[in-house]
Amino acid sequence: MRLIRLKNFNLDDRGCIFEFDGRIFRGIYEHRKDLILEILNGGLLEELVKRGLFVPTRVSDLKLDDYALVLEHERVDPIIYPYEWTFSMLKSAALMVLDIFEVAKKYGFYPLDCHAYNVGFKGGKPVFLDLGSFFKTNAKEDDCLLSNFIRNFSRSYYFPLFLWSRGIVDLVRFNFYRGFYHSYREYLLLREGLSSGFRIDEALSRLMFKGLKEIALFIANLGYDESPIGDFNVKKGYAPLISGLKILFKHSGLNLVCLKGLREEIENLKVNFKTRWEDYYGPAPKLTPRFSRILSLVKDLCRDAETAISFGANACFFENALLDMTHIKRVICQDADFNALDAGFNRYGHRNDGKEIFFACYDFLKPLLPITRVKSPYKRFKSDLVIALALTHHLILREGCSMDFILKEFRKYTNKFAFIEFMPLGLWSPGSEVRVPPWYTRDNFRNSFCKYFDFLLEEQLEENRILFIGKVK
Repeated sequence: MRLIRLKNFNLDDRGCIFEFDGRIFRGIYEHRKDLILEILNGGLLEELVKRGLFVPTRVSDLKLDDYALVLEHERVDPIIYPYEWTFSMLKSAALMVLDIFEVAKKYGFYPLDCHAYNVGFKGGKPVFLDLGSFFKTNAKEDDCLLSNFIRNFSRSYYFPLFLWSRGIVDLVRFNFYRGFYHSYREYLLLREGLSSGFRIDEALSRLMFKGLKEIALFIANLGYDESPIGDFNVKKGYAPLISGLKILFKHSGLNLVCLKGLREEIENLKVNFKTRWEDYYGPAPKLTPRFSRILSLVKDLCRDAETAISFGANACFFENALLDMTHIKRVICQDADFNALDAGFNRYGHRNDGKEIFFACYDFLKPLLPITRVKSPYKRFKSDLVIALALTHHLILREGCSMDFILKEFRKYTNKFAFIEFMPLGLWSPGSEVRVPPWYTRDNFRNSFCKYFDFLLEEQLEENRILFIGKVK
């Protein structure tokens, strides 16, 4: 058989991840076998899986050269990367990691590599994926390991959540794209409203007036081995103060106080700004005749389709109905409006019927070029059915994209079918004047559509909604 070795994000002295026939395996090196078996058999993994915090894992009968033990993890598919999450997805992941910490601590372990790339979503809930992230504690290193966990956790979750709640979304998403951890320097300067010209000693002097919790958080993220102090012009008089605070922090139990404070702050963080489309459906959306007709066509024409991706899903009302009222088993909801998609995650993300709904926040016309450690959205999100309702007029008339380009992009995401609406009146609303360029016609859209799909049906559903249905050529 042919095993595909998956790319690791960093060096792992415990083993490697492999894929075979759609299944995920982890090979464990000889010198780490006993440690992993302790995690598996000592109660830690069992409790994590039982509480839905870790992906189900078992010892496999598979034998691989160079590995003393082979595990099989339940596959989580698709993987939604942190730079595609919404605010509530990041927040739920943060609270899940804190829950994992509390469980692991009981068994003498800390989840040090707790960054967001080790988290997936299944059934609308975050689940941890990396068994190699757990480190065994001991009395000699306990304070250092605990401080490292707090530092890694803060830079992975608390910092981006705080900044996102204040509207600094693009920076947060870009930082996730470029790496695991967020800069304490950026967080500190942005939180205190400072410009990049201020020195860290000035920022520290401001933090001194904010209470012990702020000092604890600050010192925890300076860390013991990777202190950023050397990057700044710190006055000599502050060096003893910083050293003294580190000693105080290390030996007074403030680490656990800080963790409790982090949980409370994260639970209370909320997005304090609105986005353009977040209230599109209103507080009580209803199934319109147009939606009902589309659902009926999915049942009639796409009987062999099981998965779907919907572009411009907004708050995902239609997509939830697609799962409720058709045979579709999985739908991926895409939208560039993070607040709208976040509302969908909070309303519809938790299903108990065996069907799955996923949420991916990105601009599908301008996806970030894939870096070496991630797969492109074309591969991760490809489905049997692609849906784009009331979207193409915005992309063509507002964004300036050609019909060919848009339809070619949609084609990359589907294995079988396409349901795409054309709005012949453009950006028109009832009572306003129709203004569209002469080339923006139903015939031209149909011609472009037929370049990428075999034509099945064209039906006018509303005055400004024409549904085109096609099958992959």
